[in-house]
Amino acid sequence: MPIKMEQLPGESIINATINEPFDPDRDIPALFAEFIPLRLAIQGDVALILDFSSVVSKPNSFSPMVLSMAEASRGVRASKEAGVGRPPITIFVGSGPIANLAAQAMEQEQYGGTRGHLCATYDEALALARAKLST
Repeated sequence: MPIKMEQLPGESIINATINEPFDPDRDIPALFAEFIPLRLAIQGDVALILDFSSVVSKPNSFSPMVLSMAEASRGVRASKEAGVGRPPITIFVGSGPIANLAAQAMEQEQYGGTRGHLCATYDEALALARAKLST
């Protein structure tokens, strides 16, 4: 699987680094299968950093992004059914119009209805996650 997921030790931050070859039909359900148990084990708010920086900059990535959002909406529903009360603070890492579109699309009800943040680098995303969790 081209997704590496881990919780930062001692923090309520979960990193998901997405690499090629990325297949939304296969990889997004697998991402949620790993995310849900991690999320359920953490009390309080959680930040989820989705690092798509190695895949969203590709010019042909619009179709995979749309498929990813559709799979993500199924994952959000599965999370709710599993008992995840509040969605995570979701931060996308990437640049360009595709990453921006993915972050904005998340706000639409059919894609989860939650706010997605966008950062150009992982370090910015980590700083934003820590800031959001501290408030």
